[in-house]
Amino acid sequence: MLELIAVDPAFQNKGIGARLMEFGLAICDRSGLPVFLASSNSANLPLYRRLGFSRVTDMRMPGSPVMYPMIRESRA
Repeated sequence: MLELIAVDPAFQNKGIGARLMEFGLAICDRSGLPVFLASSNSANLPLYRRLGFSRVTDMRMPGSPVMYPMIRESRA
């Protein structure tokens, strides 16, 4: 569910993505589930940190963008 969240560029930087993520994370928390994500956009990392995610490592594969895997433990 959370992997499908995206915000039209014309509406970015208005808190919409954060609100969508918070809604999805609340569902995960009620279920007692941790959440994993991998972002290829380093500009999103501060948002994910504010939402409680911790960066695991950087993944570099030839011919692909750098991926930033992150995890957030359940807050149940």
